[in-house]
Amino acid sequence: AVLLTGFTVENTRLNLSPGSDRSSLTMTRLNLGMKYQHSEKWSGTYVFLPKIASDFDNIGSNDFQFGGIAVLYYQDSESYKIKFGMYASSENHGSTITPLIGLWHRSKDNKFYINATLPIRMDANYALSKNFSVGSDLATSIKSYNLSELNSDKYVQEESIRFALYAALGLMDNSIILRGKVGFDTTDYGVFNSNQKVGAQVLTFPLSSDKRNRLNSEFDSSLYVGFDAIYRFDLTKETK
Repeated sequence: AVLLTGFTVENTRLNLSPGSDRSSLTMTRLNLGMKYQHSEKWSGTYVFLPKIASDFDNIGSNDFQFGGIAVLYYQDSESYKIKFGMYASSENHGSTITPLIGLWHRSKDNKFYINATLPIRMDANYALSKNFSVGSDLATSIKSYNLSELNSDKYVQEESIRFALYAALGLMDNSIILRGKVGFDTTDYGVFNSNQKVGAQVLTFPLSSDKRNRLNSEFDSSLYVGFDAIYRFDLTKETK
């Protein structure tokens, strides 16, 4: 068994409607769980994900949400893993349930790599040289933020799909990875009254009819450019 822990912070500043003041939406999340080797072929990752998601204007009970993820891995060989599981989270708009299926693979020549946990994450790349590669990545999210500024009694529901193509350069024996990317972003932020919910939904599909009255216009999808700087720690070196 291996203990897994971490802390995630995300901040977005945006105008939720034309002419409005800019709002600051922040998500802070504790990641606490474990990875367990069930047998020679099977392993699992189980993580509890409590979070605070709001404008942090006046912290209250509506700012706290709880989620969790469970993923089982079947290792067919040293270069292949199949994975499937479930992610669930309580949100201001109701409960979100996301079935997961994915694949991890690295080719024997170490040139091709893919790590996909669909529909949440995917990263695939091909090495053209020791230090240069090209690839694509996918990131999706469904989450909500409580709006407490000016006692607004509203919440924001974010639905996001971001797909990008990138070129990556490795430095210092690939300990540092620099990525330039161009992609397509469908992120939308809908504002709703706190008393209007959809109950449970699977991915973006409510299990019952959505009768909420949206209070702002839909955000337009657009192309985007981005830059990633990644530092990787080498945990395999022997110490004396």
